[in-house]
Amino acid sequence: MISLVPLLLGWLGIMETFAYAIAAMVFLAAVAWAATPISIKGILAEHSERAFTDIQQGIKSR
Repeated sequence: MISLVPLLLGWLGIMETFAYAIAAMVFLAAVAWAATPISIKGILAEHSERAFTDIQQGIKSR
């Protein structure tokens, strides 16, 4: 849904080049994520969970 915003902006002619560039990057990221093996996605999920936990602990300790 979020990727439709840059396409709508480009269609309306608002910041057209920037909007289409963002839409293209979102599309390429989606294709790359779809082509990523499941084992790599699992590793990335573990690392992101650890990072979120570390950030939450850092915020709580302040």
